[in-house]
Amino acid sequence: MTAPPTTVRPDAHEQPRTQESFRTVLINSTTAAVLATGIMILLHELVHLVAGLALGFPGVLFPFGVEHVGEPTPGQEAFMALSAPVFSLVTGIIMALWLPLRRKGGFAHLLWLWLAFTSLMEGVGYLIITPFGAGDTAVAASSLGWPVGVQIAICLVGVGLLFLIARLFAPHVGRHGGPEKGPLSRQWAFAFWPWVIGTVVNVALAITYFNLSSAEMGSGAGVAIVAASVALLVFAPMAFIFQRWFDKNYEPLGLRPVPVVGLVALALLLVFNFVSLGGIRAGGDAATGPAYEHIWAPDAPTYRALPDDAPVDPNSTAIVQHIKHWGIEQWGDKSRGLPSMNLSTYDYSAPFWIATNADPQHDIKFHDCLDQHDDTPEQFDELRGVHIPDNARASGGTDKQLSVFNSDSGRYVDLWVAEKRADGWYACWGGSIDDARTSHGFYPWPKGVSASGSALEPYTIKAAELQAGHIDHVIGMALPVEVVDTYISEPATRTDGVLPRGDNTISEGQLLRLPADLDIDALNLHPVARTIAKAAQEHGFMIVDRSGGINLSVQNAATFDVDPYPALFGEAESWNLMWGGPQQTYAPFPWDELQALERDYVPPVSAEVADQLAAAAEASASAAAASAQAEGRGAEAGTAGITLEVTDESEDSFGFLATGAPEGAQLEITWTIEGSTQQTTTEAMDWWSGTKVGYSNAQATLVDADGNVLARSPVVKPV
Repeated sequence: MTAPPTTVRPDAHEQPRTQESFRTVLINSTTAAVLATGIMILLHELVHLVAGLALGFPGVLFPFGVEHVGEPTPGQEAFMALSAPVFSLVTGIIMALWLPLRRKGGFAHLLWLWLAFTSLMEGVGYLIITPFGAGDTAVAASSLGWPVGVQIAICLVGVGLLFLIARLFAPHVGRHGGPEKGPLSRQWAFAFWPWVIGTVVNVALAITYFNLSSAEMGSGAGVAIVAASVALLVFAPMAFIFQRWFDKNYEPLGLRPVPVVGLVALALLLVFNFVSLGGIRAGGDAATGPAYEHIWAPDAPTYRALPDDAPVDPNSTAIVQHIKHWGIEQWGDKSRGLPSMNLSTYDYSAPFWIATNADPQHDIKFHDCLDQHDDTPEQFDELRGVHIPDNARASGGTDKQLSVFNSDSGRYVDLWVAEKRADGWYACWGGSIDDARTSHGFYPWPKGVSASGSALEPYTIKAAELQAGHIDHVIGMALPVEVVDTYISEPATRTDGVLPRGDNTISEGQLLRLPADLDIDALNLHPVARTIAKAAQEHGFMIVDRSGGINLSVQNAATFDVDPYPALFGEAESWNLMWGGPQQTYAPFPWDELQALERDYVPPVSAEVADQLAAAAEASASAAAASAQAEGRGAEAGTAGITLEVTDESEDSFGFLATGAPEGAQLEITWTIEGSTQQTTTEAMDWWSGTKVGYSNAQATLVDADGNVLARSPVVKPV
C-alpha cells in the first residue's frame, strides 16, 4: 500500500516539497539517466579530441568515438586513449562528492546525480575491460606493453570500484525514493527501472550510431561501445545490494510530472549526434590534400579514353556474371544479389606522398617478410637515394603500401610492407621509375607492388577527383582469386592469377567498362558512385590485382591531415556505398551493365595527345640539331669523322647509316606509333633499318660506351 502524500521540508528557508508519484519519479529519473549518459559520452569524446589536438593530431568526432589522423608514438597514443577515462573518473568523483543542487532539488539535481555516477562508471568500466583488448585502457595497455598480469590486476581493481560506486549511489536511492520497497515503489522508479529502460535505449542508440556512421572503426571498437552501453547504468540496480545504507531521511525532489526541459535537451543532443554521424572535423586542412595531377606520360594507358566502339570480348557476359557471382560470395550482399565493391580508403590502399630534393634521402633496406630470399633482391639496388618526407607513413593492413613522387626529379617509388624504423625505411618489395613524366606507369617483371606490374598511383581514385566529381583515368580493380587467370593482358607486365584461361575468366591488364550509351545520370547513384560509374564508362576499370572481394583502390586517408571521406560518403560506408548506402537511399552500381573488353586491347592515343607528342619530339630534335651544330657537328655529322645519316624514310620503314663509330658505340633509335613513343638500342653498325607500320618521328642517336652523344640523325617522317 502506498502511503498518503506527505510534505517534507528539507530546509527551514525553503518551500516544502510534495511527495512525487511513482510515474513522476520514473519519467524524470529515466530521462535524466539517458540524458546524463549522452552528455557524459559527448564530454568523454571531446576530451579525446582535445588531447589529440594538443599533441598535433587532427581528429574527427563521432557520437561514439574519435578518429585521430596521424601516426602517434606509443606514448602519445596511450596519452590520447587514457585522457578521457581519467577525465570521466575525476569529474565523476568531484560531482559525486559535491552536490551544489541538492538543496534546490528538482530535475537539475537529479541530472547532476546521474551525470556524476555515469562518469564514474565510464572510467571504471574501461578498467574492467582492459584485458579484453577493447576500449581506451586496452589501447594504452597495448601501446605501452603492459603485461597481462598488470591488465588483469587493473580489471580486478575496476570490479572492486564498481561495487564501491553502487555503495555510494545507495544513499541517494533511499533519500529520493522514499522508504517503500517493491517493483512499484519510488525506489525502483528512481534506480531500477531507469536502468532497464535506459540500457535498452543506450544500446539501441549505440548500435544505430555505429552502423550509420561513416567512421572506419574495427570490431574491437564496436565491442567496447556496446559493452559500455550495457554497463553504464549497472551501478543503479546494484545499489539495492546495499539497502542497509539507504538514507532513511526522505527528501522529495520537487519534480514536475514531465521534465520538459530535460526532454528538449535530450532531443537536441540526439539531433547533434545524428548530425555528427558523418564526422565533425577539427584541426588540419580538410581540402584536397597533396593530390597531384597527371604525373605520367601524356600517352600513358591510364589516361586514354575509351572509344564508343571499343572491342567487347565475345565472352563478356559470362566473364561479368562469373565475377559478379564470386563478388557476391566474397563479402557481397547475398540477400539482394549485390557483389562486394569496396572502396579501400584505409588499410589496403596506398598513401601518396609528394617529395622534393630537399626531403631526406633513404636507401630502402630489405626485410624478407615472406621468408623467400637468401639475398637482397636486385631491385633494391634501384631503391637507393629515395627522397621521402618526414611525415610520410605507410598504409595500415598487411600490405603497408607507400608511394612517393619526387616533383623535382620526377622519380616515382612504390613500396610494399614498408616500415619506418630507427635506422630508416624498410620494405619487402617495391620498384622505382626514374621519371614518371616519361613513363607509361608499368614496372618490368618482377618489380613493383601491384600484381599486374602497374604503378599504384595512376589507377587509384584520388580524393580531389571525388570532390570535383570527375575522374579522368582508368580505375584499378582487384578481384577474387576464383576469376583471375594466368594470361597477361597488355599493358600489364605480370600477373598473380592462377586459373587457366577460360571462357569466363579475366586477365590482369584487361578492361571492364560501362557502355558508352548508358545514361548514368538517370540511375540515382550515390554522388561518389556516379563519379566512379562515369569514369568506368569513359576510361574503364583495369584488373590490377587479386583480393578477398571486389575492391577499388582509393587514395589512402593517411595522406591527409583530416580524413576527407566522411564528408564525401555521408551516411554510407566504404563497403556499402556502391550498394546505395545503408538505407538503400540510392540505386546500386549497375554491375550487370559492365562489359569485358578484349584481352590485349589498349585504347588509342587521342589526336590531341598525338599532336602534342609529335610537337614535343620535333622540338626536341630541333634542339638537338641546334646543339650539334653549335658543337660543329651539324645535324648529320659527328665529330672526328663520325657521321649518322638517314638511308630510308619510306611509308612503313626507316633506316640510318653510321660511319666512323668507335668500338662499343650504340645506336639508340626512337619512333612514335599512334602517339606512343617506342625505342630500341643496338650496337652501332654501318647500316640499320626497321619496318614499323604507321610510324612517325623516327630518330637515331649514336652514343659511345660512356653514354656520350656522338651524333644525332634528322627526324624521319613517313613520306
